[in-house]
Amino acid sequence: MFRKMIVLTLSLLLAMPAIAMANFRMGDTTFTVSGTGSSDTDFDYNNFAGSASVGHFFTDSWEGLVRQDVGISNVDGSTRINAATSLGLDYNWNLGEWVPFAGANIGYIYGSGVDDTFFAGPEAGVKFFINNTTFVQALVQYQWFFDRMKDIDDFDDDRIVYGLGMGVRW
Repeated sequence: MFRKMIVLTLSLLLAMPAIAMANFRMGDTTFTVSGTGSSDTDFDYNNFAGSASVGHFFTDSWEGLVRQDVGISNVDGSTRINAATSLGLDYNWNLGEWVPFAGANIGYIYGSGVDDTFFAGPEAGVKFFINNTTFVQALVQYQWFFDRMKDIDDFDDDRIVYGLGMGVRW
């Protein structure tokens, strides 16, 4: 019994530095590359894209972000290239290796097959640190369009954007 307690205590002590190093600090910068997808609210029409973001921590928890998404889809036999540029503001809960976050985004969608328009909405996700600088991130956004997208039937008044990616911080 005593031996098990020692092994458990040593294991926790060895894990604590890795957990403690995963917390974000004011001044940290992040870069994330993700594969993203978007669907109408009924998941009838889907688009898949790539995304990159750069973030900066203004405090230990508040992160401001700039994101760029680019998607290519084939709808009704025609290729469409769409993009979105957005700003995000997220609150990160530093819980060690797991860092859940929630916030809001605002941006502009443009390209072929869409009416260029602004959007805004909430977002949430989680970062999981593999080591003290590298993390896996899952993100979900809900976006309301300021102007209805008229050229395609894929999206009515809003969309869901989801992504899974890898990131680093320095």
